[in-house]
Amino acid sequence: MNCAEARETLWPPEEPRIVDQRVLEAREHLEQCEGCRDHLSMDGALLHAFRSVPAVRAPAEVRERIFDALARERTAQGWASAEREERIGHRRGTAATFLFMAALLVLSFVSLWGLANRPLQDPGPRGSGWSAADGDAFVEDFLRRAVQEEHIGTSDPAEASRFLTRQLGIPLSLPMTLPGFDLSGVEICIVEGVRGAVVMYKRDGQVLYHYLVPRGRGGAQEPVLSRATPPGWSGQPYPSVVIWGSEDVQQALVSDLPPDQLMEMAQALTGQG
Repeated sequence: MNCAEARETLWPPEEPRIVDQRVLEAREHLEQCEGCRDHLSMDGALLHAFRSVPAVRAPAEVRERIFDALARERTAQGWASAEREERIGHRRGTAATFLFMAALLVLSFVSLWGLANRPLQDPGPRGSGWSAADGDAFVEDFLRRAVQEEHIGTSDPAEASRFLTRQLGIPLSLPMTLPGFDLSGVEICIVEGVRGAVVMYKRDGQVLYHYLVPRGRGGAQEPVLSRATPPGWSGQPYPSVVIWGSEDVQQALVSDLPPDQLMEMAQALTGQG
């Protein structure tokens, strides 16, 4: 069994599961593979962080808009369903598809509303932006990498830069190089309902993610170390998060590297190192 199969079999870490031959083989692989042990250890820490993030309930007026929109779509579906069943059976799923799309659009509106109206903590003298206490947003996506969005596997900085510009719709000028790490690819991500991208770097089984999330407000923000570690956390290493921002893009580095090393890399990316 290879590393990918073992990690998939044992995900999520430390969760009860039926022990079959595949699980036994995965555990045997884990005993012999330090890289997989480190990977699942970090995922366990991220899973804890994800579950510790408090849910935010949308205001009543926003929820009412959602319910009204869904009700209108369901009513429209009901009026057309009989004729659609009789005349064109192959289009039976059309209304359901539009309903699903409408729900996604409404939920996206709620997410964007929450992002636009969330209180900012300690934005710093350089301008507004997410504070050091908001690292959970990036840790959450670091955990939920399986968003099934567009991605490109490449070690070519020029190709990665073109992908970012094309997908995010804004010109980006990034070095795409980090000391000791190799560029491995770029993926589209979702952070608090906003479409962004994550540049992925690898080194001897370690991973480092560089998040880029467009924003429409605020000035530049210097790199700050997030204090997202939940109270009482001990044992497994908790990912470090450094957050900063330019006028157009919120950025973050997430990794299990020591915080001081991650801060040095962030400062190098911003030209402060």
